Amino acid sequence: MTLFVLAVGLLVGAGLGIIGTAMWFFLRWPQLEESNDE
Repeated sequence: MTLFVLAVGLLVGAGLGIIGTAMWFFLRWPQLEESNDE
């Protein structure tokens, strides 16, 4: 049971990390393109 909880915790943590990184890139990308155009 403990291993199952740890596995789920790791999967959730990894998922949140990937989603957070994806959202950061999605929010930052337009700004990066605008700065490159200038």
